[in-house]
Amino acid sequence: IFQRLHTGKPYFSCHGPDAGLLPQLFSRLSFIQSVVGGSSGSGSGSEGLASCAFSVGTYEEVVRELLLSRGYSVQLYASPAAEGGRSSGEGRTLFELAKTGSPGHLRD
Repeated sequence: IFQRLHTGKPYFSCHGPDAGLLPQLFSRLSFIQSVVGGSSGSGSGSEGLASCAFSVGTYEEVVRELLLSRGYSVQLYASPAAEGGRSSGEGRTLFELAKTGSPGHLRD
């Protein structure tokens, strides 16, 4: 899970197989699903990367249930660039592991 900022407001995203798993496991919650990158209609075979975005409230409920009820491990990556930190210099944001949690073992 990635923590992001948009116009000063935090939100969260996940990518790849998890982008399909979270909306499936938590169908009662709100997710924005999309495909990032790829080249539609070009015939190159590049389908892009599945992505989903969700609010702080959804993040809190998802993480709580993943850790306490479903037995999943969770990793949260945050961008120090949001706090005046680093970016790649190529318009990409660098993310660092900020928090990890697994059933029975939670830490910052």
